Amino acid sequence: MPRTPATEAQRHEESSRIRDAAGKIFAEKGITAISARAVAKEAGVSVGKIYAYFNSLTELMQSLWQGRVQGLANTLHDLAGDIDDPVERIRSILETYVSFAHTNQDLYKGALMFVRPDELPTPEQDAAEDLPIMDLLIKAVAKGQAAGSIRAGSAVRMAQLLWAGVHGALALPINIDRFAFKERDHLTSDMVDALMEHMRPAA
Repeated sequence: MPRTPATEAQRHEESSRIRDAAGKIFAEKGITAISARAVAKEAGVSVGKIYAYFNSLTELMQSLWQGRVQGLANTLHDLAGDIDDPVERIRSILETYVSFAHTNQDLYKGALMFVRPDELPTPEQDAAEDLPIMDLLIKAVAKGQAAGSIRAGSAVRMAQLLWAGVHGALALPINIDRFAFKERDHLTSDMVDALMEHMRPAA
């Protein structure tokens, strides 16, 4: 007799079990321990079942953080709509990103600080400008330039500098934790201040 197709509830339970298994392996052993065989064993399913729900292991791992990342994107969009002044909007976007990193350290370390091992395939690259934080920063910089409150130059390059600056200030003491950085708690706020000063129009 043909097998009865799984119900929607059963499919949801099975895909959730696979995500939970991947999350458990990642939390206990790190990203390099993630493999289709390891996840399947932990979830109690066949390797084929993983690919019935996820196109790749990368997609599976992204699904672990998708909800919180989308939540950050929604918060940033709300900020952009609420704050008309482009300079204050940029500062608020950067400070919100910093706050998100501090309150979601597992996601920040696992996704936003992820260094791809050589054995994992390199995915196709998307345009950085399509990311919500970059899109909002580019638009805010361009608006500030039009108003004369932000220095002239490429809005895309300035947005990249803003994001790279706060990301680096967050990541440095984590990546190089064998060194004691002076006033570590102030590193990101000082970086935001320095970046905002750099954005000011030349005298």
